[in-house]
Amino acid sequence: MSREIFAHFDDKSRSFKSKEGITNYFDSTTGPYEYLLGALSGCYYSTLTDVLKGSVTYDYCNIHVEGEKRAETPTTLERTRMTICVKNPSSFEAFKNACIETSNYCSIYQTIAKVSKMELIVCQEE
Repeated sequence: MSREIFAHFDDKSRSFKSKEGITNYFDSTTGPYEYLLGALSGCYYSTLTDVLKGSVTYDYCNIHVEGEKRAETPTTLERTRMTICVKNPSSFEAFKNACIETSNYCSIYQTIAKVSKMELIVCQEE
């Protein structure tokens, strides 16, 4: 499956646009790593829903992703921590097992894992 974006960079703006026309801007608070970590969370959740196949119900799921870059060049991610918190799962143990399984199938997780030590934390919100 092919994916594509169109990027634009000049002295006034930096952005990328999807084929469907949705524009995402880089500014002083966002940049490539924020988009990379956001892509990781989106890919992970999409894969998680495929792994669960409706077997566990829950109110919502929050994903917090932190990345620490290496000091040396190239400054790839050295450590990446994902914390997945679920609210009111029908089975926390089954949800946690699905999260572990998801880390094996999520393509962006596996791509980042080639250069970064990955840490996965699964918790239940009260």
